[in-house]
Amino acid sequence: MVVVAVAIVWALATCSRSPSSSGPANDGASLATSSPSATSAPQGRQYDEQQFLASVDKSISGPMIVRDKAKYVGDSVAIACTVASIIDENSFNAQCAQRGDRVPAIVLVDYDDTVSLNKGQAIRILGTVEEPAQGLDASGKQATFAAIKAQFIE
Repeated sequence: MVVVAVAIVWALATCSRSPSSSGPANDGASLATSSPSATSAPQGRQYDEQQFLASVDKSISGPMIVRDKAKYVGDSVAIACTVASIIDENSFNAQCAQRGDRVPAIVLVDYDDTVSLNKGQAIRILGTVEEPAQGLDASGKQATFAAIKAQFIE
């Protein structure tokens, strides 16, 4: 939806330019070089996110990553989760369960901006599965967690 809005704004900006705004030599060549081409790619976060989404394996879910923590290492994923707890400014735990799952699938997420997140918030994590991480679970016991390096959080 945002991409459509960006395309509309770009189209309006391009169409509203008068031919004389391209400079004194108003031939077709100077006009073509002064305006963006229809094939030029948008830049920024939206473009980067689209590029990342193109590499995502949509068949991989949070519970699958948790059940086999090493199998999906290196795979790009887009999974729906809920923020379970914020550990610090660079990591949080996400509960990524599918309908019918009896045990919550907890994933450790490495993300550089946890201050923008809230416990209980529904999110979509776009990231790369990392090597399993060691840590303490909620009861204080040593545990191994599935881990994701988030590129984008929606």
